[in-house]
Amino acid sequence: MNTPTATVRESARQCPRCGSFHLHASHRRGVLERLLTSFGAQVRRCHSCRSRRAWFESSSWGSTAIRLADKGSQQGRWPGAMVLGAGFLVCLAFLWWIITRFTEFAG
Repeated sequence: MNTPTATVRESARQCPRCGSFHLHASHRRGVLERLLTSFGAQVRRCHSCRSRRAWFESSSWGSTAIRLADKGSQQGRWPGAMVLGAGFLVCLAFLWWIITRFTEFAG
């Protein structure tokens, strides 16, 4: 649906790297990008400098961009791996807490 409000919002989005207004939707790649889009981000690529960003829209904050790894770059794997590793450790700690907590009451 192309309402005037949506058109103004889309045209106001500007690439933070080069300042271009020519941004287009980009395919999601990897777990981290799929997770960001599940929280409402839109993955966009700049026509001019080819940088990729995840954009979050908010009526109170405006647009916020998070830089994503470019194609062929290995730097995008480490943050995703660290997030998954931290989440795994938190789940293990929670599971350990539950087991120790309920074995006190059972015994």
